[in-house]
Amino acid sequence: MKFRNSILSTFVGLVLVLHGVQAQIIYCDFEDDADPMCGFYNVATDDADYKRSTGLESGVNDASPLFDHTYMNETGHFLDTDMSTIGRATSIATVFSPTVAVTSNKVCLQFYYHMYGSALDSLHVYKKQGSVTTSVYNDTGNVGDFWKFAEVTTDAQSGSIQFFFEATIDWGIRGDIALDDIKVTLTECSLGEYSLLLYLTTPGPPTTPRPVPLATYDCTFDDPGQEACRPQQSPRNDFDWMFREPGVQPNPQSPVYDHTTAASAGVYLYVPQGDTQTEAEVFGVVQTPLLQAIFKPWCMEFYYYMQGVNVGTLDVFAMRDGYPPPISMPWNKTGAQDGYWNRGLVDIYPTFANYRVAFEASRKRGYRGSIAVDDLKLMEGRCPTGELKCDFEYLDICHFTQDRTDDMDWILGNGGTGSFGTGPSNDHTYGNSTGFYMYIEASSPTGVGHVARLISPPFTETHGHAHCLIFWYHMYGDHVDALNVLIANTTTVTQRQLIWSLAGNRGDKWRAAEVHVSSVVDFVIIFEAFRGTSYEGDIAIDDLFLSCTEGCPGEAGLKNFSSISCDFEEIEICYWQQDSTDDFDWVWQNGASQQLANTGPSEDHTTGSQLGFYMYIMEDYVSSPGGKARLWSPEAKAQPRASCLEFWYHMYGRDIESLSVYMQKTSDADLSSNPVWTKSGNQRDVWHRATVELPVTDYAFKFIFEGTRGQAYRDNVAIDDVMFYEGKSCPPFTTDAPIPTTTPTPVSTADCDFEDASDGLCGYSQSIYDEMDWSYGVGSPIPTDHTLGTAEGHYLYVDSRSYYLRNDDRADLYSPLLQSSTQPRCLEFYYYMTGYNADFMVIYFAPWGESLSIDPQFSLYGDQGAEWKMAQVTIPPMDRNFQVVFEVMFGYFSDIGIDDIKYTSGACQKPTATPSPLDGRCDFENGMVACGYENVKFYDFNWRSNSGQTATPGTGPSVDHTTGTKDGSYMYIESSLPQRPDDVARIISPELFNIPGNPMCMVFYYHMFGRDVGKIKVYWKNKLRMVELSSLSGDSGDRWQPAAVDLTPLGDRFQIVFEGVVGYSVTGDMAIDDIGVRREPCPGFSKRAEVDFEMPGELNGFQQFSQNMTQWTWYDSRMLNTFPEKGDGSFMYIDGQSSTPGSTASILSPLMAGHATEHCIDFDYALINDDTGKLMVTVVQKNGLPHDLIIRDGRKSWTHERKTVTRAEVGEEFMIFFTGKVGLKSTGYIAVDNLLIREKACDALATPGTQSGFASSGGSTATAVILAILLVLVVAMAAAGGVYYYRRRVMTKSIPSVQYHNRETDDNNGVGQKPSLGNDLTIDNPNYANAVLQSNA
Repeated sequence: MKFRNSILSTFVGLVLVLHGVQAQIIYCDFEDDADPMCGFYNVATDDADYKRSTGLESGVNDASPLFDHTYMNETGHFLDTDMSTIGRATSIATVFSPTVAVTSNKVCLQFYYHMYGSALDSLHVYKKQGSVTTSVYNDTGNVGDFWKFAEVTTDAQSGSIQFFFEATIDWGIRGDIALDDIKVTLTECSLGEYSLLLYLTTPGPPTTPRPVPLATYDCTFDDPGQEACRPQQSPRNDFDWMFREPGVQPNPQSPVYDHTTAASAGVYLYVPQGDTQTEAEVFGVVQTPLLQAIFKPWCMEFYYYMQGVNVGTLDVFAMRDGYPPPISMPWNKTGAQDGYWNRGLVDIYPTFANYRVAFEASRKRGYRGSIAVDDLKLMEGRCPTGELKCDFEYLDICHFTQDRTDDMDWILGNGGTGSFGTGPSNDHTYGNSTGFYMYIEASSPTGVGHVARLISPPFTETHGHAHCLIFWYHMYGDHVDALNVLIANTTTVTQRQLIWSLAGNRGDKWRAAEVHVSSVVDFVIIFEAFRGTSYEGDIAIDDLFLSCTEGCPGEAGLKNFSSISCDFEEIEICYWQQDSTDDFDWVWQNGASQQLANTGPSEDHTTGSQLGFYMYIMEDYVSSPGGKARLWSPEAKAQPRASCLEFWYHMYGRDIESLSVYMQKTSDADLSSNPVWTKSGNQRDVWHRATVELPVTDYAFKFIFEGTRGQAYRDNVAIDDVMFYEGKSCPPFTTDAPIPTTTPTPVSTADCDFEDASDGLCGYSQSIYDEMDWSYGVGSPIPTDHTLGTAEGHYLYVDSRSYYLRNDDRADLYSPLLQSSTQPRCLEFYYYMTGYNADFMVIYFAPWGESLSIDPQFSLYGDQGAEWKMAQVTIPPMDRNFQVVFEVMFGYFSDIGIDDIKYTSGACQKPTATPSPLDGRCDFENGMVACGYENVKFYDFNWRSNSGQTATPGTGPSVDHTTGTKDGSYMYIESSLPQRPDDVARIISPELFNIPGNPMCMVFYYHMFGRDVGKIKVYWKNKLRMVELSSLSGDSGDRWQPAAVDLTPLGDRFQIVFEGVVGYSVTGDMAIDDIGVRREPCPGFSKRAEVDFEMPGELNGFQQFSQNMTQWTWYDSRMLNTFPEKGDGSFMYIDGQSSTPGSTASILSPLMAGHATEHCIDFDYALINDDTGKLMVTVVQKNGLPHDLIIRDGRKSWTHERKTVTRAEVGEEFMIFFTGKVGLKSTGYIAVDNLLIREKACDALATPGTQSGFASSGGSTATAVILAILLVLVVAMAAAGGVYYYRRRVMTKSIPSVQYHNRETDDNNGVGQKPSLGNDLTIDNPNYANAVLQSNA
């Protein structure tokens, strides 16, 4: 430490000599707590006040200084004015100095000011003598995020003088003007900024020429041309650092290789060994060249090596030029450090003066080791860290920063948020109104869709391991939108990757979330929140924790023991094992990580929190209904006395099947068929205790927990806290009294037109258990409401524009509680339902406190046209109070809304429907003839229209599928006499049209209930032949089932034939209803997609993203269009000259089957006349998570590109987005052609145009003529067949798919082969079949 001490003593002596060389009449650094304002005072006639502040208080809005000027740290004081809460177009804050006596004719005013932000107007400084006020200084606009020096010499007269500072800030939330170190002297200004430094005990100016400071610093020591950046030795060193000679190892303990090149020829700096050293410890300092002053935090990155015996200490610190080194070291290491190159990071806080970074090494007596450094680099911003723990209890908000490119800011709050019915009332840390949290305020002036982003300080890369981010969120309010968590590289913060997302009202409760975070580079975490459709949309976060240990809680702690009794709080799950012969697996999960699946209990039973773990079975798309998952316990020894098994279970959903427990004798090969405990059906959203008294056994055994799945995707069964009491009876247990709930007062009606400003929802409420919410709409996205028929009218709608939502995500709207009644009622409402991918809108009647049934009482599907239509649903007599639930399933880019809900007494009168176009759709409510269907003559008998129950008990439907009532109609075949077994009845559709290869799917509902049902077959028929597409057989239960038939490979004009074949008794009635034909793939999506754009409007299942500001345009190669760089054929392009700079347009592929298989993307593109335009290719999985594959910019002629998309990137299902972004110059073009997506890696596939795939757009004149002829034919056929052939929609996953050529039936009701998976790909814990157990239970 000798070096630092000698400089410090010299420095202090210089200060004492120079102190007090001028006669000050005012000096204020605002550091005196006894007189904090130094006599400065505010006035009451302006709009805002100055306040004494510190950098710690400046972190919220991020425009105030982070450091004062006097001490240049976070605790030093300054005067600050913050206009963020002033609601005026222009706001003024004025502060007056003390009035002081003047005896000279010149006065010098010197001060520092910080003027930073986007809403700044001006800073004016005035002198006042007597009644005369004179302006002496002014500055305008954004000066920068640093302290700026100003000085003014002004005339004075004997008497008194006063100065005042007036700050003017325009309306905005990012503008701030601050003052510090104000000095007035009775003399002319002469020494400039240096005079203030003298008063602050600053060393005198150097007398020798100063070196030019460097703005950047990046030194590897390997490049001889980097001589200017090489560090410099201190003249007071006991020893000097040395450069390693290439190829020479200085001593056996020194690194063989440098860090830069990892080669023996590389160069680094090291501390030499000293054989003659007699002192106990000696020091050597090496410094960087002089660096430019910085006004915000920077980071020095370096790599260090410390190994050997008697290795001392390595200290790293920053020194302001001419100042002593700091007393405390911001970075130091002592002793050997593992013998390899380690990364070091040192925060360099604002220096406001030129500075150097010093590396001081100490060498102890008997030193036989090595201290070395390499690769010194100065980086802008704070240094990345490995961990973060933030409860927002300090005003620096843990160095989080606001995104300057968003629409609003996150706010530091405590208590309530100031808005009724939204936001938290307490923080999470302390659970009271004194604790702080961060939130977004959805009240005015923020608008719908506005976004706020909060950016974390940087973090170091995760070294190949997944770190865990835990945080608590509060999303409460009827119009809460989305909260997203993203990560981004520290160098490209705008290129963000979504890692977590949640939308909608989650109730007035803090909830936990945990997310795995991994990155191969330094990164930041971004919390992104969107403002909903009203002020009831506040979103808050609190108690963030990023751990650098691998895995989230429960994953990192391995107990490594075997036990039947298990709380499942660690990843080894007490060595319970998955059954390898079942249909799918149990999942180890907690409520905090359930967000991506959105199923399972929100809290475990052990801890009662979202961070506690449990085991559960999740309904999925691949395991068939009735599939089983089995979990085996470790082995139990023979029990000479009766024992007890205790566990807790959670069974909640619409169609829960069963949970069973078996005692399996270890020596038995076959599974036991007799459970010792079983439970089935919905048991509500609570944990229940179960106990099983076990008999005496003379054999070893294991317990098996077997869950059987139902139909609904989000149903679940979970277990927790298994306890095995050996030789003991089950302990008594007293259940805590349930928390009392208040049942709302039921009402007789719940009419609503959504026009009441005081109660826009009329008592209707959002569910907190769905994935998205209904929004209050006016004017957009649906242009007019139904009530008023104008753009000013209101309605409810579901926003489907988010990339972060997924198929089968739901929005549930609950009516007020309705009174029971012995009489039927009619629910009438108007709906608006349009879009490429419009999914289901359904209605349930839910008794109070019950979950929704598996089958809705009403459903609509698909595009119903861009207009308001009326629907009626008869509510049957209800013996309990109930709610009506409107549920919409998510579909990309669809607009679904409701309006004018009305309840009347009595059953609905069936309205006369307007005949629909003959497009194959039919709900049979007006007979089949109205839809163009008819019975085929000359067969054994006919299909019949029917309502309600068929004539034979124990077979046939009792209600139709369309309305879910006995008044609705369907078509059926009667199996009673005079029909005979194998008699056939057929109905045939109107003529349909498709181009072979274009996605097309027929969906219908069938009812096959009875002991001896026959078959329903589906055929494709044209004038020449008839092909069987599907065959359904066997009893499928007393319910309507969906089915889908793939028509994609079949083209031309054709008809669909439904054939009913009678079974072998009268209990064989079969029915069909709600036939729909859709221009989209069926489930079991395409494995190949391609388009060459040679036909106008022919996109082959590709489509434009309709919500982009800009659209792709078709270039017709046969027309005399001008284009700077033509291809050989037609293509799609974006014209930058007619587009907004920075706007985007996207072409979306069809939904593709991923199935964890590599895919290859081939395409041609050109970027013309604009260096700033971009083409981006992105893969989006079915869960909505996007991942950039290719980003191309700069000018490029037509270029062929190909890219292999990995298994992880495609997932189970995916889409490819081709997005063009218009450059800032708006003068160029972006073009694409020949899009091709295929299975397998690109290396295994021929390039298009060579051996396989389609050829390029180019072709001969003859080809163009042929294409023109084909074009005419295609247009003619398309006119006859409909103009919607290019559309596609996302099918619901619950609809079984039957592909062309599949003529085989199977055990799944003959609907088509379903995959059977032995292991669920989403399983989190490994298979422990080979685990070595230390002890038995």
